Amino acid sequence: MMRVIYLESYQISMELVIEHNASRHPENLPGHIDKLAEIQAAFETQVTENPKSCPVNYDLERYFGLQFREYLKDGYRILYRVDDSKAVIVTFIFMSQFQKTSRLLEQFVFRR
Repeated sequence: MMRVIYLESYQISMELVIEHNASRHPENLPGHIDKLAEIQAAFETQVTENPKSCPVNYDLERYFGLQFREYLKDGYRILYRVDDSKAVIVTFIFMSQFQKTSRLLEQFVFRR
């Protein structure tokens, strides 16, 4: 069975989503954090059972030649890659379904 690894970029992008939602609706923060945890748990269940069940992200493949898969659930998406040689799923980014991939990558690069 594959195991899931969360990179620092994933943790930072998750924090950005939480910060954004906390600034807009601070009263809903505990419920929102629970929802994000449920999304992450559902992601782990699906991809450990079938790592390539999610589609390849079109923009990253088209513009950069990168094969990142994209898990979608409840208005959010997780970008990940499958490393069959090490039997791991490497997660890179957590983002809103409506965020542009290029914009998020830009924010991450300039935040560092």
